[in-house]
Amino acid sequence: MNASLRAQSLLRIRKYTEERIPINAMSVGKASLTAQRLLLIREYTQVRNPINAVNVGKASLTAQRLLLIREYTQVRNPINAVNVGKDSLVAHTLLYIRKST
Repeated sequence: MNASLRAQSLLRIRKYTEERIPINAMSVGKASLTAQRLLLIREYTQVRNPINAVNVGKASLTAQRLLLIREYTQVRNPINAVNVGKDSLVAHTLLYIRKST
């Protein structure tokens, strides 16, 4: 990998199996000098094992809008997803969904 003064983008996935053995995968690549956006997904399975995924990528210098989805499964394990993306010059858009099954 070329040495650079630029920040690095990061993709990290962490998963616990039913035997509670952690599995980690990390990938690092080039990023620009601009601000970064974050996609964070966290899910608990039926056996309460956490699954985390973080993805960082390029973002604009403008304000960001947020989409947040949280859902509880029948066994009340939370599933969270946060997505931040480009925003326009209009007012911020916020969508919040919460559902119990």
